Amino acid sequence: MQRLKVLGVVLMAVFALGAFVSVTASATVVILPEKEEKWTGEGGKGSLEVLKGAAVISCAKSKMEGTFEATKPLGTFHIDLEACKASIAACTGLGEAKEVLLSLGTFHLVFDKLAAKLSENGVGILFLIEPTHYECLGKLFVEQGQLLCLIKPVEKLAKHFEIVCEKGKESGDPGETVYWNEKGEEVKMGEELFLTSENEKPGVMSGWNTTALILTTNEILIMC
Repeated sequence: MQRLKVLGVVLMAVFALGAFVSVTASATVVILPEKEEKWTGEGGKGSLEVLKGAAVISCAKSKMEGTFEATKPLGTFHIDLEACKASIAACTGLGEAKEVLLSLGTFHLVFDKLAAKLSENGVGILFLIEPTHYECLGKLFVEQGQLLCLIKPVEKLAKHFEIVCEKGKESGDPGETVYWNEKGEEVKMGEELFLTSENEKPGVMSGWNTTALILTTNEILIMC
């Protein structure tokens, strides 16, 4: 009997290890059904903060649209940031209407948190932002790079999703800087993840602090 108890404990440990290995070996977020899905959305007040307070730009609201790809946790985005200012000075994207900044790019859905239990996993949305040019305070700014935010709900059929981009402890310090890639490897984004440059000077680490709500045409399931 004692041997059977020991064997049972060993088997449970093996199964638990196998489950953890399967999660870490294939750390890919899945979107169902596997077909292209369009989405639209709106964001509230947001702020761009540059490390050590070199610049702070606030935008009163945003409108956005994009797509989820058919068979991969990837997509595209088009975001119009509106009523953008630095203090009382207008900030305007090149070729855009007054106080409007246009942000374009692609995104990946990644694991923001990887745990042995799928229910404990978190999903992040990694924005790969193309160079965004705008004038502000008589200077030319360019922002570009990677910005990691959170998306929810997951493991639930839904049409409404919330995207949260948080700031860190210091001004310009992003709140999310670590994720897990498709191989289950931890990725630390370092100090060159999202950069803002002024008048062609070297870029400085920056972060967006905002919350947005997006709506898909049909219900989808983001699976961990």
